[in-house]
Amino acid sequence: YYGMKFKILTTMNMHGHRGNRDLEKGNNMSTIAKKLNITVGSLTTAVNSLVKKGYVDRFRSKEDRRVVYVRLLEKGENAYHQSRRLS
Repeated sequence: YYGMKFKILTTMNMHGHRGNRDLEKGNNMSTIAKKLNITVGSLTTAVNSLVKKGYVDRFRSKEDRRVVYVRLLEKGENAYHQSRRLS
């Protein structure tokens, strides 16, 4: 389960899903799930935990309320960078 959360942070970081950059270019839940080869339901479970811990933020598209975006928060970026230094 921890490995799943790390993969999410890594995928979001590698594809520039930080802050307000590229909000409309692929950091929605469906796209992240496809990149990780998991279901949106599995991703939702992991993202819920990451949101509670303050690693990511989740918000809906203004154009289409069905679309949910995820972005790394500072704590998530720090965790990603720290884990990269340890490996």
